[in-house]
Order: sequence, then structure tokens, then C-alpha cells
Amino acid sequence: MNVTSTVDTLMKQMVCSSMAKTALVDGRASSGILPLLKTKADRDKYMCDCCLSPCAKCDGSLDKGVDLKDSSKVLGMATKMSELTDLSAGANLFSPTGANGEMFSTNAFWEQATKYFNMVCLPDCNVDFATINASTEPSRNYTYKPAMDDELYYPWEALLNASDNSVTNSLVRVINSSFSFTALPESICPYAPALCVPMP
Repeated sequence: MNVTSTVDTLMKQMVCSSMAKTALVDGRASSGILPLLKTKADRDKYMCDCCLSPCAKCDGSLDKGVDLKDSSKVLGMATKMSELTDLSAGANLFSPTGANGEMFSTNAFWEQATKYFNMVCLPDCNVDFATINASTEPSRNYTYKPAMDDELYYPWEALLNASDNSVTNSLVRVINSSFSFTALPESICPYAPALCVPMP
């Protein structure tokens, strides 16, 4: 699967949420918690990149799903991500009643297959999940993060590396634990792990 394209909306839902805005821009003065983005320029750029304030690049708000307004909603992102990271969760991922709703079950998903899948060569045409599961070579790991030229890379990194406090706890926990994927062994998929993550 093309992890970047597949996870992009979920990443934006997390990084541009009310909880992330509190951590990155507002802080919580009553608890002595300062915003993670230290300068006004960085905070203004974040607000624009998330289309949370009017700016030239935004025609409206980002299509990012339900706002994550509290810790319980942020922690719910782990369930959404588990449908992508757990190779046995394919049925839930493609179900309109799954945690991701209709995000992956609509015709639009299949009409844009090249957006969501990487074209890679496997050893032969008979490779399937049974072959992969029978492999003695260990699988590899891939941990998602936005590309360095992504507008939300620095806010993501600020959240990822934030110290644990009442504002950042749930965000840091989900980012650190829920964006790790299993990649196919190199003998089956001789590319970088990011290109060898199977779709559940």
C-alpha cells in the first residue's frame, strides 16, 4: 500500500485537530504548559497549513473527518490506524461500519487504486499471502511520518517529540504507537520498507 496516500487524511485529522492545536498553538497557561510551536510565525504557518484560519492557500477547511476535541477522540485514532496496520483487519477496513467508516469502502477508493497502492515487482506471479506467511525471513518494520517537504512535517515532529503532559499525552501516545506498519521481507519485496507495506 502507498502508506503516505492512505494515511494522509488520518494524519491531517490528528495534526489539525483541536487537541493538536491546543498543544501546538495555544498551550494551557493555567497548567504552565507552553505551546510547542515557539514563534508566532510558526503558529501562523500551522494555522494556515491546516486551514484553521483564513489564508491565501485555503478555500475552506481541510477534508479531514471529525475533529478530535478531547483525549478520548484522539485515542480513538488508534482503532482507525489498527485497521491499516493489522494485516488481519482487512474486513473491517473495507466495511462502512468499520472505524474508518466509508473512507476505504467506496468506489472512489478503487477508482484511484494507483494512489493507494505501490506498483512493485514480486518474485513471481504465484506470490500470495500464504507464500508470504510461509517465508522464514522476518518481516520488516516501517514507521510512517510525513515527508520533510510536507507542510505538516514540523508540527508532526513537534508532537512526536513533545514531553508528556495533560495536553500532549494522548497525541504522543497515538503517534508513537499507531503509525508503525509491517513490511514484507526483502526477499519478497526488494525495495525500501515504505514501498513494501501490504494492504490488509
